[in-house]
Formats: sequence, structure tokens, C-alpha cells
Amino acid sequence: MTGHRRSMIISQVFKRDGSVQPFDRLRIENAILAAARAVNSGAGRSWAEMTSYSVLGLLTQRCEDW
Repeated sequence: MTGHRRSMIISQVFKRDGSVQPFDRLRIENAILAAARAVNSGAGRSWAEMTSYSVLGLLTQRCEDW
């Protein structure tokens, strides 16, 4: 199967304290939204949601390359 890649689903994250937690894209979305609000960017929830999916895509790509 040369050239075929298996799609990876991120299901867990390793926290700094060593614990393992279920992956939750919404946590990334909320962090992006909070950062945007902190700098008064005017970006709303839909922008934060789209950005979180972009982050998830980059994470998935990085994990596949790892």
C-alpha cells in the first residue's frame, strides 16, 4: 500500500503533570476564543471553532509524521 496513509484520530492528551486525559477539541476552541477576547480582536465563536479545526488538522498531521 505505498502512498496510502492511515488517518489518525487524536483520542488522548498527556498533561504536564503526567496524567492522561481524553482529547477535547472544544477545550482548544475555548482557549482560542479566550485569547481573542483578551486582546479585543472582535473574533467570535465561529472563528474560534474554525481555527480549532485547523489546529486539530495540524496536530493530526504532526502526529502522523512523528
